[in-house]
Amino acid sequence: MKSTITNLYDYKSASIPEELRRWRIPDAEIQARLDTLSHNHSVETEPDTVEALDGVACKGESTVPRWNRPNLQFYPGRKLCSETMENALIGAKLGETRMVHTEEGNITLTVTRIVRRRHMPVGDALVQAEHIPGVSTLADFARWYRETNAPERQYNAKMRMAYYLLHQITDRSEYDINETEKKAHVSERVELIYQAYLKAGIDPTIPEEGTDFLTEEQAKEKMYRQFESTFPMAVASEYLVRTLDGIDDVDAFCQAGLEKLAADNHLTVEKLLQDNGIYVCQEQLLQNRALELLADHAEQYLEA
Repeated sequence: MKSTITNLYDYKSASIPEELRRWRIPDAEIQARLDTLSHNHSVETEPDTVEALDGVACKGESTVPRWNRPNLQFYPGRKLCSETMENALIGAKLGETRMVHTEEGNITLTVTRIVRRRHMPVGDALVQAEHIPGVSTLADFARWYRETNAPERQYNAKMRMAYYLLHQITDRSEYDINETEKKAHVSERVELIYQAYLKAGIDPTIPEEGTDFLTEEQAKEKMYRQFESTFPMAVASEYLVRTLDGIDDVDAFCQAGLEKLAADNHLTVEKLLQDNGIYVCQEQLLQNRALELLADHAEQYLEA
């Protein structure tokens, strides 16, 4: 790029917000995971007396057609149907018949089956049922869960800090912007988004408010003004890759990245650029590398 940073913001002295530095797994998250396992390992029994939340099968007899059926299902306490009918079944024994009086008419319900689903208690036996190597107690599970998830949480925290630093650098550095270069980059992005809108059935010439339609040129000018603020970040990203990574031949770096990206997506480089634009692809490759470099710097700020 001809555009460059003339005065880089001193990001190394930036104060990173505490919430971006956090990565440690709280006890509440582990408890929530144990509660999920408790639910997953629930067991069914068939008791002889109905309690709230049981599944109850009944034979229904009534002059009301929809209740005159050999197999009706109820879940007392869950309020899935008439509370009067659900409550009438609580305490009923297998084979017992109860009369329910409703606005529709009288209904006779005979209990034919009771199913009770109970969650496995949270305890050592629960985590043992997961068959995790080296885990036989709740304390083992908490340790294993933290150790297993720590790398991803640390990575995510580093990337959050990296994004923060990149935005700080973009907003607070000083630039020498080549307007011709800027127009080429932003115009390509506008054209890609404009065509994507059309393919999605969205007409950018239709105003969000009012009835004055825009011409295609006016619509693109409006989009240009919306997206021109993206260019400084592209300049900042390339500057960081050049200075922090010591890469002088940015074109060669981008070409290698494009070839890998195309191969990963089973495309040719030509097709990749046709669909996404050369400047947009290059900007993304450079931004990704800049974020990796800033993440390496930010690692020292992870919460202790």
